[in-house]
Amino acid sequence: MPRNVREALILLVLLLDALGCGVVTPVLPTLVLSLSGNEAAAGRDIGLLNATYAAALFLFSPVQGRLSDRFGRRPFILLGLMGGLAHYVTAALTPSLWLLFAARLLGGLCGANAAAANAYMADIVPPDRRTAMFSCMGAAFGLGLGLGPGLGGLLGGLDPRLPFWMAAVLTGTTAILGWALLPESLQPGARRPLDWSAANPLAPLLSGGQTATARDLLAGIFLYVAGQTALQTTWVLFLRQSLGWGAAEVGLSLTVLGLVWGVAQLGLTPLVTRYLGDGRALLLGLTMTIVAYTLYGFVREGWQLYAVMAGTAAAFVTGPTAQGVLSRQAPPGRQGELQGLATSMTSLGAIAGPILGGASFGYLTSPEGSMAMPGGAFLVSTVLSLMTLGFAIRALSRERGEESRTTSGDAGQREIRRASALDHNDNGRVIMAFEDDAPCQVLANLSGRYSLWPLNHAIPDGWRAVGFSGPKADCMAYVDKVWTNILAQDRPAPSA
Repeated sequence: MPRNVREALILLVLLLDALGCGVVTPVLPTLVLSLSGNEAAAGRDIGLLNATYAAALFLFSPVQGRLSDRFGRRPFILLGLMGGLAHYVTAALTPSLWLLFAARLLGGLCGANAAAANAYMADIVPPDRRTAMFSCMGAAFGLGLGLGPGLGGLLGGLDPRLPFWMAAVLTGTTAILGWALLPESLQPGARRPLDWSAANPLAPLLSGGQTATARDLLAGIFLYVAGQTALQTTWVLFLRQSLGWGAAEVGLSLTVLGLVWGVAQLGLTPLVTRYLGDGRALLLGLTMTIVAYTLYGFVREGWQLYAVMAGTAAAFVTGPTAQGVLSRQAPPGRQGELQGLATSMTSLGAIAGPILGGASFGYLTSPEGSMAMPGGAFLVSTVLSLMTLGFAIRALSRERGEESRTTSGDAGQREIRRASALDHNDNGRVIMAFEDDAPCQVLANLSGRYSLWPLNHAIPDGWRAVGFSGPKADCMAYVDKVWTNILAQDRPAPSA
């Protein structure tokens, strides 16, 4: 199947999946209120439901990312869709709050298929086009989330459970399309052995298997999402209290925001990245995010709200450009692992953000307090975005440093050549000459080459440890298994 057709299928899957999520957004509070009995309890339960969903995503995303590295992307994309179908049907039929919690938990577990979808796109799209395609993915998701609340509001006026049935129909249709048309993207030769030690969602980050640049980007993703979800949590409350808006006006604002998101990612992101590159576009997006969050906090009229949305549309380039920069940090065979970890950081931010946003809104608007600043909660999002900008600047600075050390030949390779004599096997792997039983570790560089290096020696510039060590023979077997994309230029010339 042509690559552009597979790309279109993934985008369609994301659009329909997001539309299903958006449809239930405006009626979930009504359903919870009918099960909780009063508004105070409903507010608490909505927060716990959202935390349950995000926590399930956080715990299961890296597991699913690793499983997709071993068994392929397609099974987990389809499994997630089928689980989402079960989630919506259960929510539509539930007579009790605990069953609704169970449905949200299932939805979170199955929602982790975003890691497999991201890895699928990274598998089939060349590195120089990934940011553009991640932008299209963000646009499809944003369009679904933008159109969904309007449709959900109309259906919810008839029956608060009807939008859940609509979401089930949309998700079931997506699953059928995926099963019938979507091929596998990860070839058997590129799959990794299964490692259950990675079941800990933070294990790849804590083990040092990721580059320092990747760790900075992942920390930035956590802070960025925390700020974003803190704003989303207080959005409805702010508009009702500051502008006196009802459900119709609030729903319209969410739809317009989603449409601006989609249009900006489809039209603006490719233009900005073409002229500025991924790194500068990321910094521009974060800067505009900071401006937007700050201005939202001082909105007092409806036209001001929409003016800020339009004037700061460049803020929406942040997500796809961050994904594009992050995807470059994954060594061969570990794209799914890195995307799974990114999804976990997103989920962790989605747990922390609503708690922080709700607490700050309550404090700043409490009748017992001395302040009446409903928009002040948005300034918390501003602070978190400022911290994100700091991590992004450091990550991009590190990436430029790494690239400069690996240009003009291969600086890391020259470092190894200076350190010791080398021997080369017939597959072009580069191995430092030392005893077979000496403990060593596997290194990789930005160009995707692998090398063996003594375990207790300082790692040369431009190279990083991939997290595998042992006797020389075991390390060679590992390299033979993971280094499957050797090109002619990867074969080093014989030593003089």
